[in-house]
Amino acid sequence: MGFARAAELNHYPSPAHILELREKLGLSPDQVRAVRASFDRMQGQAKTLGAQLVAQERDLDAAFHAGTLTPAQLSAQTEALGALHGRLRAVHLAAHLEMRSVLTSPQIATYSPCAGTRTEPPLRTLATGMARIPVRI
Repeated sequence: MGFARAAELNHYPSPAHILELREKLGLSPDQVRAVRASFDRMQGQAKTLGAQLVAQERDLDAAFHAGTLTPAQLSAQTEALGALHGRLRAVHLAAHLEMRSVLTSPQIATYSPCAGTRTEPPLRTLATGMARIPVRI
């Protein structure tokens, strides 16, 4: 659930999990094709971005190893890594978002308990002055 935790926890189904649960969800052949196409697209983009991320991490490591990294270079490299990480997460989240237009409302309702998504918002602790207060988000 890593990159798409926000989607999963808010009933935006995972293409991979939908394919695993296709019989329980009663997917039509057209839905299976649409989910598989979305998953394949996401996976292809994620692999490309993942390879770029690994390459940039290696470059950062090499710059530290060489001992010649300047603060400006560090800033530029880490900002590029952050942007790439954001693009990778967006690819995963977009696939979840797309599933809302593929599944019916009853299928989403069936999926959510199967995938372990929450039915109520989690409690979060907010620091307020001297006390920590649990609040529902």
